[in-house]
Amino acid sequence: MGGSICVFAALNILLDDKMGNTKTQDLEVFQTENGKFVNVDTATDEGLKRASKLNLAKSGLADIITSSSPHPIANQIFTPNNPGRMFTILRHPVDRAVTMYYYLKTATWDPLYNPKLITMSLVDYAKSSSIENNWLTRFLVNKPGGALTKKDLILAKELLKRKCLVGLYDDMEVSLAKFDRYFGWTDGNSIDQDGEDGDENDSNDKDEETNKERRTAAKAAAPPSSSLAKTTTKTEIQKCRKKVINTGDYRHNHPDVKEGSKEWNLIIQQNRFDMELYNYAKLLYQVQGEQIFGIV
Repeated sequence: MGGSICVFAALNILLDDKMGNTKTQDLEVFQTENGKFVNVDTATDEGLKRASKLNLAKSGLADIITSSSPHPIANQIFTPNNPGRMFTILRHPVDRAVTMYYYLKTATWDPLYNPKLITMSLVDYAKSSSIENNWLTRFLVNKPGGALTKKDLILAKELLKRKCLVGLYDDMEVSLAKFDRYFGWTDGNSIDQDGEDGDENDSNDKDEETNKERRTAAKAAAPPSSSLAKTTTKTEIQKCRKKVINTGDYRHNHPDVKEGSKEWNLIIQQNRFDMELYNYAKLLYQVQGEQIFGIV
């Protein structure tokens, strides 16, 4: 919704009674220091059901809906008449796992806080049942438990390819710029999904298979013009984006793990599917840059 100077400053915000009434029978917009938000909590099952009942997507109040549960979001919030477009910023699986280790051993405010980690080394953590196991693959195919198969990995790749605009943590500034350009947050003009940014019928430059890949990567319902652009200047958005990138996230301040170390190898063993998926995502990132944004 309009008024948020920097949409990425609070993507992981958790709503409480001080930040908007999430129990009312109406959708309301409320102001925080990070911008304006709708009074729904898409981080909980109860919040998702409420958002669905109140037709959040149809209301047009939100430019962005964040959640760690893509399947319930897709099934409960969005509809064929009010579709969404998934976008994400992916991180190397080892870096992600290490960050979670340091975060969950100190985050007493988080329901996932694990005091057992306080006395557990990173090596012991990587050997324990607490270590994440191919989290991203499971997240995409909606398979939180049980053994993963090659078919699961293939499905996860297909979902990223067909449904998701990919960003990379290691290329944050460019990723945010791509999202801004695609959704039109700054200037109000989203990228046309029918291919006006490039001639798909030019057989001299692209064969049919390439055209098919481009349509697959870019196909989605054209996002509506963002109200962010109506209330926020381009300079303000760029200033805030740069601040977020330069400041970073305090949860990521921890010692690095050296590639090839014992810790690294143990974490890799638990995330082999995610490693292959991450490498595939990096290729998608490049392909989307070329085919959607014209970045060579």
